[in-house]
Amino acid sequence: MVIERRMGRRSATETVGRVLKVLLEERRIQQSELARRVGIDADTARRVLGELKESGAPIAKETEGRAVVWSVPDGWFPNGVVFEGESASTLLRLLLRLRPSRERDNMIERITDAASSARDVRSAKSAIVAPAAAGESEDWLGELERAAIGRYAVRVRYQAASEDEPQSRLCSVQRVVTERPAFVLVWSHKSQALRNYRPERVSGVTRADDVAFIERPEAEIAEALGESVNGYRGGALDELVFVVREDCWGWAKDNLPAKPLRKERIPGGRRVSMRNRGGDVLVRWLTGMADRVTIETESVREAVRDNARRALEATGGLFDTPNTRGGGE
Repeated sequence: MVIERRMGRRSATETVGRVLKVLLEERRIQQSELARRVGIDADTARRVLGELKESGAPIAKETEGRAVVWSVPDGWFPNGVVFEGESASTLLRLLLRLRPSRERDNMIERITDAASSARDVRSAKSAIVAPAAAGESEDWLGELERAAIGRYAVRVRYQAASEDEPQSRLCSVQRVVTERPAFVLVWSHKSQALRNYRPERVSGVTRADDVAFIERPEAEIAEALGESVNGYRGGALDELVFVVREDCWGWAKDNLPAKPLRKERIPGGRRVSMRNRGGDVLVRWLTGMADRVTIETESVREAVRDNARRALEATGGLFDTPNTRGGGE
């Protein structure tokens, strides 16, 4: 190789490393100055930088008069990104918001080791209270995220609520929804349908390189996400209409279990219309609202009344009163 002959005893790898080191330190430097600092001639510097540029490094070359100037973007680093100053503090702060997991804790440890001020790190850790740890489910969530990003099929050990033991399921992860409660929208290769998986019910994820990833249309995915309620999507597709008392609307609108189709002001309250597959979840939420809501959808009103009756029977009638009206009828 030409570069090796001109370098004498110095290896090509060592020279490339020194060229990169100087370029990354300065970010913008004249070719002659870079060659002087590395200890090579200008032609060798030009060849090394040219080969780095051809290999994909974001190195720019320009001229200033008779001088040749090389530069790299601020923050770029080979096979990575450099976070400094405020950017590093922002990254640490965002990581501390996340629920503890192996990946999150490893990243915080790396930032802590590289931080110029241990006091700043301790201050951030004490100021931000993260959600409680979710155990292994948070690590499996990371594996499912990688599968969604990498577009490869996986075999998931998953135990549905109706099953006594986890079962292996072949699926293609379409979306990972990280809002709480988190859930994963997958395409089931067996049932040929979209399914919602809860991370806490996952006990293993392995890559299935022998099976092709199946990607569903964006419209189908958007529809499935819209039908989900708190990560649940197992009931029939139903439309639900109920009225929330005006004095309770402030709390109710911030705690609705699903996104409404319509909200309208009426005398004494707000009428809410929904259309989704979260029947059981919505029934439990409406039962808890008691007389703060009036349910206009008859089938849902009956389901709420039955749910309230079962709850009262489970307490032996302890909380039954003459005012009980079965879910705010």
